[in-house]
Amino acid sequence: RGDVYLPHFSLSHLRLSSLALSVSFLRNLLLARAGHPDAMTSLVESEAHFVARAAEVRLSDASVLALRRHGFRTLGQLAYTVGQPGQLIPELEFVDWCRNHVPAATAADLASLKRLLFEAQTLALTQLRAQVTEPEAASKKVPEAERERRLQRLREDLVGLSIEGPLEPGRKLLDECAHQEALGQLKYLSPDSGVLDQSRLVIKEAHDELSMPASSALQVQEALRRRGIAYTFSQSVSWGAYDRYVTRLFAHMHRDPPPSFNRISVSQIVEADRLVFTKLIELNIKPKQSADGEKPMDRALHVALESYEVSFALMHQASKGASSTQRPWKRLRTQSQDNPGKGKDKGKKGDKKGGGKTAAPWVSIPKFIRDRGGHAATPTGEPICFTYSTHGKCTVPNCPRKHVCARCFGEHALLNHKDKE
Repeated sequence: RGDVYLPHFSLSHLRLSSLALSVSFLRNLLLARAGHPDAMTSLVESEAHFVARAAEVRLSDASVLALRRHGFRTLGQLAYTVGQPGQLIPELEFVDWCRNHVPAATAADLASLKRLLFEAQTLALTQLRAQVTEPEAASKKVPEAERERRLQRLREDLVGLSIEGPLEPGRKLLDECAHQEALGQLKYLSPDSGVLDQSRLVIKEAHDELSMPASSALQVQEALRRRGIAYTFSQSVSWGAYDRYVTRLFAHMHRDPPPSFNRISVSQIVEADRLVFTKLIELNIKPKQSADGEKPMDRALHVALESYEVSFALMHQASKGASSTQRPWKRLRTQSQDNPGKGKDKGKKGDKKGGGKTAAPWVSIPKFIRDRGGHAATPTGEPICFTYSTHGKCTVPNCPRKHVCARCFGEHALLNHKDKE
């Protein structure tokens, strides 16, 4: 009675004899019913692996059907039929069990069945040790037979979707999504993590993750859809809800930007996707199907996409060339606007007693232009090129000043002003 269970002495070689295991821990062990979503990531709980392994040890189809009629569909169930894992299989008990459950088994079937039973018990102990010593690393890879069976079922269910070529997720991505589903812990997978089986992979170091560049919009969209197929494979999300999320996300790239603003870029799409999953992790959304059959990620993806943080990341950015190329010249104050000979001193006096107003910058006009009644700037405040007005030409490349007459502001130099009158 109580919530504490002390392991059987047969598990002593696993170094578990001094541990106390809670009831909640035991519920996650190999005694879980077949067909549980976690079974996908375990050799012991995979029905497809059970059938494939029975064929490999040459157990007859009749014996396999007899086992399935009695409800034995996984190696985890078979491990506890005769004896206990970690102990020798009792010969008499094994023969009696086979006579009652597989009466038509031949001598070869009995040998194959005993071999399969021994393997099931060994795998059960190995997985139990991994669940205790390395809980996050345990059952991280999906069995090959289970992977092929689920991918085939996925291709049959998603008739209009071709899961091949750029949309076929790699094994590492499938294993990672299945591991997240098994642990019930969501992690962000960037577009670069969704590598293809046939793609060229870039390995920087021995322990680095495999990566593939995803720079263009099409590559990013394909990468996100591959990730969605992997999450659908692990039963973490339904494909319809995830595909609608990707469509809504990339629909922002079709929005017409306001004047002087850019369209939504690919980097903004990737950043918004990262913020969506960050929001899901903050809300503790589980990548796991609930008891009532609903998948929390189906609705949470769209709610996070509409959040303030994600919407802010999907705003149009101002263009670099949005500002005017012309310099906002200030209206210049010339010496002729002040008393002759006192402009400089008056400007200083204004700086001291200006009452908070800064006087316009003082410009010295060449004597040639000043004697002819010329100005330093146009009526709009743009400075006039003195070299052009005096000599009729300017040697400064891309001169920012106006090449007009300093007196009448015409399209000629002040030197030629009399000729134009």
